Amino acid sequence: MNARPRIGVTPYFNYETGEEYVPEGYFRAVEHVGGDFVLIHVNTDHSRMAEIVETLDGVIFAGGPDIDPILFGQETEPECGRIFRQRDDMELNLFQEAARCNLPVLGICRGIQLLNVAMGGTLIQHIPARYEGSLHQQPTKRLSLYHDVTVLPGTMLASVYG
Repeated sequence: MNARPRIGVTPYFNYETGEEYVPEGYFRAVEHVGGDFVLIHVNTDHSRMAEIVETLDGVIFAGGPDIDPILFGQETEPECGRIFRQRDDMELNLFQEAARCNLPVLGICRGIQLLNVAMGGTLIQHIPARYEGSLHQQPTKRLSLYHDVTVLPGTMLASVYG
């Protein structure tokens, strides 16, 4: 009998209540594909991360606030949003352990930015300040926002997506 895959998911954080939370869509998506959802708490002790990761079959790095620019070699710009350094540090540690164990990872919004930084990349802290006409809004009151994506013909994504 095959065990259901255990998927670790990083949480959002409610600054008003001090509570971690994960939007319901994450739970539903993991369960829809036959997995078991495992919350990786922000306050997870770094010394225990290896032990936790070894029980997982994959990791989802969820959306959330901006990543501390010091982590990608920049000073914080005035337009930079709220930073939650404890989460940054936990997720960087989680990524290192997931990579060590060769686990598949998925980054969603902030999560893909975190993966980029973890692999030595940099970020643009405030896209509208750099590119006129661009728009990015942070969700409020746990509402999900989305935007259209154009898949260019001849790209790898086009070959996968169709």
